[in-house]
Amino acid sequence: MANDIFGYDRPAPQAVFSSDMARMTVSSGSGGDMNIENCLVQNWNVTYRHDVQEIYEIGSSQLYWVKGHPIGEGSLGRIVGSAPNATKALRFFSDNAYNMCNGGDTYDITLIPGLCRSGSNLITDSQQVTDTVTLKLTGCVVTSIGFTINAQDVKISEELRFRFGSLELTS
Repeated sequence: MANDIFGYDRPAPQAVFSSDMARMTVSSGSGGDMNIENCLVQNWNVTYRHDVQEIYEIGSSQLYWVKGHPIGEGSLGRIVGSAPNATKALRFFSDNAYNMCNGGDTYDITLIPGLCRSGSNLITDSQQVTDTVTLKLTGCVVTSIGFTINAQDVKISEELRFRFGSLELTS
C-alpha cells in the first residue's frame, strides 16, 4: 500500500455495494403490497422533524426547550414510461393518499441495501450483510405532483411530494 500513487495507505474495501441489487418495497395500509418494481423509481427521500425553540430567563443562564409538533415530508421521483407499472401516473400511492379528507394512508417501506453477487452468493468481507431499514409512515397525503420533460432525453419525469403525521422505525 505504501506505493499508492496518491500516497494513501488504505486497506481493501470491507464490502462493495451495488445499485443493481438494492430494493425498496412498499405496503399500503389500504391496499396491501404495492408492486413498485418496474415503476422506474429514480429517487426517494423522507425527512421527519419537529421544531425546537430555545427560551431563556432574564437574569439567568438557564436554557429551556419548547418542543414543537412533529411532521414528516418526502418526495419520490420516477420516470413515466412503457415498463409494466410505469404508466401508473398520478396513482403511485393509493387513493386515500390523494384525498386528504380520507385521512391519508399508512405505508410500510422496506429498504434493502445493494450488494454485489457472485452467482447467488453475496460478496462481503466476513459475513453476509442482511441489514434492512423498515419505516412506517402514518397519515401520508400527497401534497403536490409535477411532471418534467427535457428535449435531450425525451423522457417524462414525475415528482410526488407528500407529508405524513408520524414515522416509526420498525427494524
